[in-house]
Amino acid sequence: MKQAFVIMHGMGEQIPMDTLNSFVQSVWTTDTSLVDEGKPDPDTGGPRTHNASWAKPDDRNNSTELRRITTETDREGNKTDFFEYYWAHMMEGTTWEQVSTWIQDLLLRDPRTRVPHRVLHAWIALWMITLLVLAFMIWGFLDDSQWFKIVSAVLGVAASIFVSNVLIKRFGDVARYVKALPSNVAKRHEIRQGGVDLLDRLIQSKEYDRIVVVAHSLGTIVAYDILSMLYAKYNSILDEGSFEQPERDCLEQMIREALRGGTLDIDAYQAQQTKALAEAIGQGAS
Repeated sequence: MKQAFVIMHGMGEQIPMDTLNSFVQSVWTTDTSLVDEGKPDPDTGGPRTHNASWAKPDDRNNSTELRRITTETDREGNKTDFFEYYWAHMMEGTTWEQVSTWIQDLLLRDPRTRVPHRVLHAWIALWMITLLVLAFMIWGFLDDSQWFKIVSAVLGVAASIFVSNVLIKRFGDVARYVKALPSNVAKRHEIRQGGVDLLDRLIQSKEYDRIVVVAHSLGTIVAYDILSMLYAKYNSILDEGSFEQPERDCLEQMIREALRGGTLDIDAYQAQQTKALAEAIGQGAS
């Protein structure tokens, strides 16, 4: 069997191939169970110290910065190609205005309906930090002592570094991708379409028996969107059949009720998503 892994990196100023090389190192190069230890090293002909792989240009990546990493045959007769879908360069130019708009949206949402219970503590912590900063600013107006001016200057420099190197360069990717504002729409489309195009080229090559998408951090949201678009393009089983899908119907009813002004239990909704997915897989979806 020949398989392909497509790796999607997370937020921040990622370097092309860094995530892919780390992934290959972990799941292939150092896993001694994949290839017979007695098999000679294909590069040297001598005893092996690791599983061999090679980086090759591949125009399906649609980037001269990226390479396809291909492996030797493992003990089960499988060969694997690893690709990276790199999208960090599409997020250049994030501004503080875009990040602050996202933060305001997080702070001002209703915790009863728009904050999942599992992240409620993070929402509370964000509010505590915000209130602490506001309290410090008010204190600054009331206290005009020399020591306070020194502390304020030091904290101001630290805050500037934090905003520039953490909020804008890292969380700025999240702020721009998850919010469908006019200034973000073109970037969101470009990122998704690039991923769909890469997977589409791999599928159309008919070279692989299976294609696996691996993602982490913000890359998981990107991957979900890309797979949703690709599924809509290739799926024909459910559209042409007459399957009953009570779990999916229940999921859609929850959405309708929320849109009509009701409340949406995030935990219950996510549990229903899992049921709907299992139902679709049981009916032949892939």
